[in-house]
Amino acid sequence: MNYRNKRFLKKILKTSNVDDSKYSLYSVINYTSVLCFVVHITLLSVFSFLKIKYLALFNIFSCIIYIMAFFINRRGFHSYAVVLAICEVVGHSTLAVMFLGWASGFHYYILCLVPLLFFSKDITKTGKVILNILFCVIYIVLRYYASENSAIVTLNTKTLNVFDNYNIIVTFSSLSFLAYYYCMAVEKAHNKLRRANKKLEILADTDPLTGLLNRRKIVEEINKNIVEFKSTGKSFVLIMADIDNFKSFNDKYGHNCGDLVVTTSGAIMKSQLINEGIISRWGGEEFLILLPSCNIEGGKELAEKLRKSVQDTTVIYKDTRVSITMTFGVCSYISNINIEEAIGNADKALYEGKRKGRNCVVA
Repeated sequence: MNYRNKRFLKKILKTSNVDDSKYSLYSVINYTSVLCFVVHITLLSVFSFLKIKYLALFNIFSCIIYIMAFFINRRGFHSYAVVLAICEVVGHSTLAVMFLGWASGFHYYILCLVPLLFFSKDITKTGKVILNILFCVIYIVLRYYASENSAIVTLNTKTLNVFDNYNIIVTFSSLSFLAYYYCMAVEKAHNKLRRANKKLEILADTDPLTGLLNRRKIVEEINKNIVEFKSTGKSFVLIMADIDNFKSFNDKYGHNCGDLVVTTSGAIMKSQLINEGIISRWGGEEFLILLPSCNIEGGKELAEKLRKSVQDTTVIYKDTRVSITMTFGVCSYISNINIEEAIGNADKALYEGKRKGRNCVVA
């Protein structure tokens, strides 16, 4: 296949005006139309060879139907494509059974309509039930008709067996194809749901400004460590950190500058805490840090490291260099106290640092 033919094929197969929620239905109709077109081209050749004029003519009509279904499906009119397919299958199966008899196996195609219906979201549940009952009635009536009437065209047993086997293969292929796409659709829906739930979980646990954990999530993590402390005696450290003179940033440069100072400070501390602790935005310009499996000396050492990292960073806001300092209050959870008292101890240490002149670590 040359480059021009490849481009043409890609163009006619390209999706257009397809809603994401209906992409599975689009795919099913798209490829089913191609499969059915090939099936009916084959049957057209066979019926022409056998000189069964009316069935040959109907298969020309069937090919046109599936070409139409293919293109209107691409334009987003999936329900119309489904209706065309239903009408063609019922009409072709009925005519073929009348002409060739039940043994030819053309009645199998009606069975393929049952799973096809359930891909369409535009047909109501009641409508699907009614249509399935109708398909069942048509199937039974055709069987009764075939048992009571002779076929219009008499074929030998070998030829009828060939038709029957061909139709069995096509039916199994169609049902397998529909089952495959149904599984793909279910898997896609599950993956989409999992991604949505993950996003909601992140939104529920994250501060929108800094991207750090929020107050609710850090409390949850501290409670986990308290439970572990009660069972193993393993202590942990809490650090309450506060940006010094934060109000002056807002008053002098505006709230956008204040937001930049908060996000920069949070990002600096988070980068220093990799694999060592968990940082959250506690509120306003305050941050609460949890250091699992840590003692007071280790907490003081890490807090000093964070203090220096923030102090050594200069924020550029509208060509103005803004310096940041922070005060840190450190406490170790070593006694059987509740979470409010534990955070309160870190808060007391912080305010002791503020009283001493800021930009320091107090334990």
